[in-house]
Amino acid sequence: PLVFALLVLLAIAAQITATSLIGGNVTVEVGTAVSMATISLYGPVAATIVAAAGVTAITIINLRQSWKGWLGAAERIGFNIGMSATAIYLAGLIYHAVLAIFDNNLIIGTMLAWLAAAVVNDQVNLWLLIGLLHLQSGVKPLDIWRQHRWAIPINVLVISVGGGVLAFAVAEFDIIGIGIFFLPIVLSAYAFRLYDEQTKQQMEHLEELVGERTRDLEKANGDLA
Repeated sequence: PLVFALLVLLAIAAQITATSLIGGNVTVEVGTAVSMATISLYGPVAATIVAAAGVTAITIINLRQSWKGWLGAAERIGFNIGMSATAIYLAGLIYHAVLAIFDNNLIIGTMLAWLAAAVVNDQVNLWLLIGLLHLQSGVKPLDIWRQHRWAIPINVLVISVGGGVLAFAVAEFDIIGIGIFFLPIVLSAYAFRLYDEQTKQQMEHLEELVGERTRDLEKANGDLA
């Protein structure tokens, strides 16, 4: 129970360190790796609880910045939980199914199970979101998928390797394994988020500075004319 509680807290902490890139269209996060590790340790149902906790925490934090009432908040939290829980549960079923197929070869079976589960989790999440955008805006699903396909290998690598390493660490070293193998990753993700936010602030400052210099130049040209 203590290890499971720590995994829930770790999932929340990892989601908080998520960083949005490219105008908020792509999010870099390691929280899903915690849910993936829970699949191996406690099963798909437990993994959905961990995923729901992490998604709820980050959604509430984001809603504080753009609050539109309790109804809108409940709808957003419900959709995010449903999307993440569905994806991680299906990934858990695939993980155990692949392990059962390769029961005689544990090494290959484990590697393929992690890879297959990561692909399923990533694609189910993506296509559920694409479906929502299609219903809301009428955009073509394949167009959205093509725009984000470059991030698929990165997501699959992060959640498969990160989840596998964390699961191995917890299985071998119990609570100590969480601190040794995963907390440094969360801290690194948080540091990257701070760096990204600082870079965005500097870019905004440069844009303001360029705008001021452009207006000064236009005024000077007008005076000269």
